[in-house]
Amino acid sequence: MKKRVLLMMLLVCLCVLPCISASANDLDSYRVTSDEEMQEVIRKATGVKSGSYTYYIDRTDPKSPLMRAKDGKTAQKIADKAMTFFLAEKKVFFSKNWNNSKIYVMNRDGSSCRLLTDHVDGILGIKDGYMYYVSAAGNCVRVNIDTGVKERIVKGNGSYSFLIYNDRLYFAANKQADNNIETEYSVVKSIGLDGKNVKVELAKAKGHYTILANDGDLLVCNNRMNVEESYDAYNWYKLGADGQWGEFVTEIPIGIYIFGYNDGRIYFYTGSEELAEDDEALGKAADPAGLGCNVIYTVDSDGKLNICVDLKKTRADYAEYFSVYSVGGYFCVNSSFDQSLDGVYIYKDNKLVRNIDLSFLGEEGSYSYEIVDDCMYMYADNYIGATHEQYFYVIGLK
Repeated sequence: MKKRVLLMMLLVCLCVLPCISASANDLDSYRVTSDEEMQEVIRKATGVKSGSYTYYIDRTDPKSPLMRAKDGKTAQKIADKAMTFFLAEKKVFFSKNWNNSKIYVMNRDGSSCRLLTDHVDGILGIKDGYMYYVSAAGNCVRVNIDTGVKERIVKGNGSYSFLIYNDRLYFAANKQADNNIETEYSVVKSIGLDGKNVKVELAKAKGHYTILANDGDLLVCNNRMNVEESYDAYNWYKLGADGQWGEFVTEIPIGIYIFGYNDGRIYFYTGSEELAEDDEALGKAADPAGLGCNVIYTVDSDGKLNICVDLKKTRADYAEYFSVYSVGGYFCVNSSFDQSLDGVYIYKDNKLVRNIDLSFLGEEGSYSYEIVDDCMYMYADNYIGATHEQYFYVIGLK
């Protein structure tokens, strides 16, 4: 009990540190090193809470055990050598390798552990006693969680994309004639989760359809950039409650897009490589606002674009990839450059409150974090040759 009190005192102190940018050197001030503090960071940064239990992988242990901790109690190991996991159907699903090619299932207390299926390329979701996934061969398959019996729902290939929405599986078949990208075309279909009742949702069209879900809505994006070798506008289609598709077009053509995090908005950014190579040809016609290639935009359902974050005003003006995340009232931008990590930019009320430099992690590094009560719990690791370094931080955001 005394240790827990000391830990909470430490966390409170860290939370009220003055608001400064956190560079690699600044992070030393936030680093925690005791076993108890590190376990707390791991639970907060990577754990999944369900009821009174928190499930997490203990990255401080070389065997990476999957742990279950009840509030105020000592954590218990429920599986060895877990790389990824998720909870569903009152079960724990986990993989022992990063690519999730083999999926195991067990009860929440770790009992009755068994291999559920293998040759998995991507998991689509769990529904009504089945796990739906894309196989290594590109097919959509479902496996009965109790019996392990598999059924192929859609015979596909590597160019298919799938998404479960309500009680149907939506998939985009993206094809090329003679393996020529300029001949690319696509069609969107849906099928019942039992593999019956196929329906064409969006007819064959030039370009590449991508199926997306956001804030309870199903949307499809079509981008003709590849087939027409120009930065055309995006055509967006939104499925209405009546089963009909509405359409809108973004005002400003953008070379690469990312999608939002279920707040009802779509997030775009322009990729620095693409625009840098074609800068003279694109000019102001492609970017009439003159915002350059490191601006994150949002677009409304009527196609109107707004600036979300202008990364030219931060250290990330050279970054090539961004993802966004929202938690605890904060808007977080994660960026990378040339396959190396760059940093995390934390905004609140459209103001930058933290600029966390993670470039020291290099190409082999990774990190995860969570924001709880204005504190950022961050776990990061780095592989340099045979050396594995781990870092644990509690960063105050106020």
